[in-house]
Amino acid sequence: MLEIETLEEKRLIKVLVMFTVAIILLNIINRLLGESSWQISRLIRVGMESNLPTWFSSMMLAMAAFFAYRCSLVMTKKEGGRRMFQLLTLGLLGMSCDEVSQIHENLGKTINKYYFHLKNINSSWVILLGPFVLIFLIIFSLKIRKHLAGSVKAVKFLTLGFFIYITGAFLLEATSNFLNHLSLEWLWQIETLLEESFEMIGIILIIKGLQEHYMFLVLGAQGPPIKNKFLN
Repeated sequence: MLEIETLEEKRLIKVLVMFTVAIILLNIINRLLGESSWQISRLIRVGMESNLPTWFSSMMLAMAAFFAYRCSLVMTKKEGGRRMFQLLTLGLLGMSCDEVSQIHENLGKTINKYYFHLKNINSSWVILLGPFVLIFLIIFSLKIRKHLAGSVKAVKFLTLGFFIYITGAFLLEATSNFLNHLSLEWLWQIETLLEESFEMIGIILIIKGLQEHYMFLVLGAQGPPIKNKFLN
């Protein structure tokens, strides 16, 4: 049972990687061809809303939420572990919803419009909301850390995944505030492609980390680790 489940999940990771690479390559090819068709550009261009890349990122975040919730179901030994993974589940579901509904962008614009009045800012939410989000993420990572003790592979994948995702979602998006979209359009296009690519790659690594942690919890509950060619 464990062999079949793990094999199918490894196939899932490969499929997600293939889709991510395909989306990135399509954007590069479309850009090199001069984006001759606005309909195709509207459908596949990363950085735009309500299109294929947005749907794909939202779907992967929903998948990550599922795997986080699955971990919570087998968190029986460590106090508070189930609650922490349930909180992670809600956070990932919220991110999935936000990906298609633009909650943080609109919230940032509203706050800026009525309170701060910052001008020439492309991503006001990064400046106004980013610090609070980062503080919350740091506190949450410190609290969930003890519930990942012993799960070495999971820690590696989750740490790398969240680092890459945050680099794309916060750091790279913040740099767009310093780019002139007219005179430096080519540089802005590269930055946007890197930003969205980092987010998608980060989510895939997060999913992989949650898969690894679930297997660690299940095998730990069953006793000594089982030799399994699909786990190595």
